[in-house]
Amino acid sequence: MLLRTLLQLSLTSLDATLPDVLHQQLKVASVGDWKEVLTDLELHRLMPLVYYGVKVHGLTDCIPEFVLKKILQAYLYSLGRNEIFFKTLATVLEKTDAAGVQPVLWKGIVLADQLYPNRAIRMMGDIDWAIAPHELETVSGVFNQLGFTLQDQMTTPDAVYFMGKNRVVFDVHHRVRLFAPREPLRPYRLLFVLQYNPLQLNHQLC
Repeated sequence: MLLRTLLQLSLTSLDATLPDVLHQQLKVASVGDWKEVLTDLELHRLMPLVYYGVKVHGLTDCIPEFVLKKILQAYLYSLGRNEIFFKTLATVLEKTDAAGVQPVLWKGIVLADQLYPNRAIRMMGDIDWAIAPHELETVSGVFNQLGFTLQDQMTTPDAVYFMGKNRVVFDVHHRVRLFAPREPLRPYRLLFVLQYNPLQLNHQLC
């Protein structure tokens, strides 16, 4: 119940009025409830989101000090880390663009930039993008030029991984398969589906 309450207020727009029951649920929660919810928030990487929610809605006084300290630390870490992610991405994209390659960005980095009201509240582990198979050699050269190293132990038939000196990892998909054993969905085809035919994408996911 407490976890649901925190997520509900975190996803409520700023111009909406929060039900009084939410305030009450926060105030009556036990220390054990808060410890349990901290475990869940950490597991699902939701601490920055919840901190943002209680902060913008002016509910920090309803949160125990040990909880507020923990979620604030997570928020600040995510804020700094994501700033490094976006700066690194800008540098890499400048080089790939000069090389004639325009990757398709997706997943966390896109959500953080386009969906969330604050980049810090979407924690990320790496940067995902997709390229056409014939562009892999060119992209690999760009990463090598920028001092990234290929993570051989992480390589799959569909993707390769490059890590920078700042420990930012790029997950480079050179073919996309929604469900095996279906035929791989090429990146340029995926982009077309996303932009022009969302119903077809839904069909592919069923």
